Amino acid sequence: MLKNLIKFLPLIAIVYLMFSYTVNASKDEDFNYPELSQTATESEKQQWKQDFMNWAEKNNMIVNLAGESTKGNVIQIAGNEVKLSTDAYIYAYVVSDEGLNHNGNNIHLPFYTIRSGDSFIMIAENTGFVVNHRIKQGDSVRFDFLKAQINGYIKGVRPIE
Repeated sequence: MLKNLIKFLPLIAIVYLMFSYTVNASKDEDFNYPELSQTATESEKQQWKQDFMNWAEKNNMIVNLAGESTKGNVIQIAGNEVKLSTDAYIYAYVVSDEGLNHNGNNIHLPFYTIRSGDSFIMIAENTGFVVNHRIKQGDSVRFDFLKAQINGYIKGVRPIE
């Protein structure tokens, strides 16, 4: 038994060191927010959550990937940086879509759904192909910032006029 223990001693030491490093590496000195008590009531949990969200937002730890707060953000389309206009925002970032996964060919995933007013355009992040759009008459100018990035349209989607 002692021979087996001695054989595995280096492995045990390595595992111990890895565990110690992982625990120490996860302690971020900048992340100094009080922990929630294990005995907290439901209302205390809700208050802690709200306080934490306010603190995280104040300390720029929250990045919104969709919603009206993305107006004017920079995104990538077909390898190029594109700055959203001040009235356009990312409504959704779609990473899976059965309709586009035809024969396992999903080159147009992921795609952005970008809204402006009552209109939207769905454009593939990697290829720049328009996956779908609904642009109200006269609203096409809302998406002028995207025109140079449009590399084509998937089958069945008519070009934007």
